[in-house]
Amino acid sequence: MQLSSGGESYFLDTMLLPADDVASILDRLKGKTLYVHNGIFDLPRIKRHYGVNLTGEDIRDTLLPARLLRSGQ
Repeated sequence: MQLSSGGESYFLDTMLLPADDVASILDRLKGKTLYVHNGIFDLPRIKRHYGVNLTGEDIRDTLLPARLLRSGQ
């Protein structure tokens, strides 16, 4: 998981952290704008594995713009 405040960025290896700690971090993302890449894949798995539902948040998925940018290549 990569987190950024705009000025600083952090990478958390969720395989090395307790699931409860990851869920706590994910829960704190509620109410914030979330930039994800292919969130349609990740968000249901986050909900199933960590019990945190982020699907109702302000989601900005970068997958479609990335595909449009590279169309025809």
